[in-house]
Amino acid sequence: MQLRALNLRVKEVPQYHANNLWEEDKRKEINVFSPDCSWFHVGSLSSGINGNLVHDNGWPLAYYHTKAKEEGKPIDIPNRPGNIHEKREYQRRLAFYRMAYEIFQNRIERSSIADFGEAYGRSLTRMTKHYNLDTGEIEAQKNAYRSILNI
Repeated sequence: MQLRALNLRVKEVPQYHANNLWEEDKRKEINVFSPDCSWFHVGSLSSGINGNLVHDNGWPLAYYHTKAKEEGKPIDIPNRPGNIHEKREYQRRLAFYRMAYEIFQNRIERSSIADFGEAYGRSLTRMTKHYNLDTGEIEAQKNAYRSILNI
């Protein structure tokens, strides 16, 4: 609105968001399943690395290099999903986290961050168990997104 008030050119860009109603979106060919979609927003990746994905010692993975060796902090993953919609949201996010991990796993294993990659993989499993997420649903979403991303 400020740019328009200054008589500057603006262009509205369609907003494509992945969401937890992905099956309906796919059936209707809307949002990320729209043929016009050239990009889409995954969700809050920072909430994963800063909270939901934790190292074996309980610290969020964002602190891996600074606090990975510290002991004594209990695993403190944020609260579990309060309803089915929240659970589906966590499953959707985990589908992207896991897809990224699988795509880069071979490169990670041969790199200087191999230890971080292993911790990241364990944190995905830990999050799945802690939130009692449906691995079949996660796999289905992951496959749907792999299909539209051609990966």
